[in-house]
Amino acid sequence: MINLHGERFNDEQFRRSFAQTIIDNLLDGTIALLGSIEDPKYDSILKQVKDAQLSRPTMITPDLAEALKDLFTNDESFREARVEQKNAVNLQDCWEVFAEEFVTSYPAWAGQDWIPSTEDCIRSRTRTSGVVQENVTVDRIPYCIIDVGGQRAERRKWMHMFENVTAAIFVTSLSEYDQGLFEDPNKNRLEEALDLFQTCVQTQWLAKSILILFLNKKDLFDQKFLIEKIPINISGKFPDAPTDHSSAAGALEWFTCKFESKKTQNKRSPLYVHVTTATDSKHVKKVFDTCKRVIADRALTEAGILF
Repeated sequence: MINLHGERFNDEQFRRSFAQTIIDNLLDGTIALLGSIEDPKYDSILKQVKDAQLSRPTMITPDLAEALKDLFTNDESFREARVEQKNAVNLQDCWEVFAEEFVTSYPAWAGQDWIPSTEDCIRSRTRTSGVVQENVTVDRIPYCIIDVGGQRAERRKWMHMFENVTAAIFVTSLSEYDQGLFEDPNKNRLEEALDLFQTCVQTQWLAKSILILFLNKKDLFDQKFLIEKIPINISGKFPDAPTDHSSAAGALEWFTCKFESKKTQNKRSPLYVHVTTATDSKHVKKVFDTCKRVIADRALTEAGILF
């Protein structure tokens, strides 16, 4: 949203502020993968990466770069871990992209004079803590967007923030149906998302609000479901899930119905469902244009201007 309706990503200094987060994403995933390999020969590189991460770097030093490049490109056990352990260690979606960019472009990427691209800034991941407010103006209409953390420890901080909001956007990942929670690896992420969605849409604070559901990460879902053929019911939690991997249409309809079924007690608030790829700015713009028309119509109706 900042990229679409603000000017800050045009500022190199603003993009430079993401360097630490991007490097942390790369190192954090590398540590997780190394930790999944039970072989003492990796103790040295694991310590080197951990020591580097502790310093919260905004670049990768030449010594560490040499070690990481060798690990990423030449080590067979590490390559196997990238394929087999990425879900078990909750590897961030951005890690593979950052690792490839690092291998092919260092030092232009992650070197001393590196300035992150807008795309990498958007891809980077940091857990939202507390409540973050962003004000943007679109077509001369001001919007106050409140972003809240979805982790279990964060939820008690923001439920009351729903009061009097015009619309609530619930973002869930299509591609994490085969993964466990960061807080509880035994709890399936899709199952948790459905439970949380039900809690949110049935709260009294959203009784009159527009409800917008983003089924996000469509690109990653296509990779898992259509290409890798990973069953939606791989966890055993969803025996009614579709099994036809030749098309995503049936699976997307199933996801939509699963979430819509959680809204049974909230009859007053309409639900609008959009399949999204949040890192695709053009796609997000198209979706948000649709959402803002719905929001603007609601506001005009409540003001008595539109009937």
